[in-house]
Amino acid sequence: MWEDLDKLVFDINLPWVICGDFNEVREESKKKNCNFIDCRARRFNKFINDNCLIDVPLGDRKYTRISGDGKKLSKLDRFLVSEKVFLIWENLIATVFDRDISDHCPIMLRDSHVDFGPKPIKIFDEWYELEGVQQVIKDTCDELGNLVKEIKELKKVVNSWVQQVENRNVSEAELKVYLDSRKEMFEKDKTKSNMLKQKARIRWTISGDENMKYFHLVIRHNYNKCNIRGLSINGIWNEQPEETKEAARTHFKRQFEQPALNRPSLANLNDKVLSSDDANLLEEKFTELEIWSAIKECANNKARDRMGSISSFSKKFGK
Repeated sequence: MWEDLDKLVFDINLPWVICGDFNEVREESKKKNCNFIDCRARRFNKFINDNCLIDVPLGDRKYTRISGDGKKLSKLDRFLVSEKVFLIWENLIATVFDRDISDHCPIMLRDSHVDFGPKPIKIFDEWYELEGVQQVIKDTCDELGNLVKEIKELKKVVNSWVQQVENRNVSEAELKVYLDSRKEMFEKDKTKSNMLKQKARIRWTISGDENMKYFHLVIRHNYNKCNIRGLSINGIWNEQPEETKEAARTHFKRQFEQPALNRPSLANLNDKVLSSDDANLLEEKFTELEIWSAIKECANNKARDRMGSISSFSKKFGK
C-alpha cells in the first residue's frame, strides 16, 4: 500500500490530504496493551517523510481506537497533509469526537483561526513617521557600520600586548587595558555576527535558496506541531482564546506559588566564619608577580608529569 501511495503522490502534483484509519502507529507510545512492530512503524514514518507530509495533531486525544473488550487502545486515525495544503489553509485544526457505535473515534479537519490577541513586537510601523526617528535609525546604522574598523583596532591592541608580554614584564595598568580591550572586542564581534545573520536571512528571503522548500516544510511542521490550538480544561477540549489563556496563566502561577512550609531557621547557628582579614584576602586582586609565579609553577608541574610518564614507560619496556 505504501508503495502504491508513493507512486500516486509522486505522479500527481496536487495538494494532498490523506486521512482515515491507517491501521498503523508512528511510535510505541501510541499503542497500549498492543504488540508494537518497529519495522512497520519505520516504514510508515518513511512514507510520511519521503512525501513531505505533515501529521496534523489531534487535539488532546492520545488514542482514536479501542477494542471491543476495552483493553487495547491505539492511535490509528490521522490526517496527513502536504505542504501545499498549508499554503491554502494556514490554520488547520484536527478535532477528535467521542465514539458512538464504532470502535473508532470520528475525526474532523477544519480551518479555524484562533485569535489570541496581538503578539509583542519591537517597533510599530507608525513610529517611522514620528519626527526624529529616521535620524536616530540612520545614526545607529552609521555607528554599526564602523564595527569592522573598531574590531580591527581592538585586535591590534590585544596582539600588541601579547607581543610585549613575551619580551618584558607588564604593569597592572597595562594588564587592565588588555583585559578591557579583549572584552570589548568580543562584544563587538558578537554584534557583528548577529548583523551578518540577519543580513543572510534577508538575502535568503529576497533571492531564494535551493533548500528553501525543505526549510519551509520544517518551519511549517514545527509551527503546526507547537502552535497552541486549544487546551484540555477539566477534561473538556476548549479552543476559546480567553479561557485558554486564563487556564495557562493559572497553571504557571500555581507552579511558582510558594507553599506554606515550616522551614528550619538559620538563626543561632554556631558555624565557623572567616575573620575579617581572611575575608578581605579573598577579595584582593592578584599581583603581577603572583600571576607569573602561578604560571611558572603550572608549567613546572606539567614538565614533571611528562618526565614521570616517560620514566614509567622506559621501565616497563626496558628502553
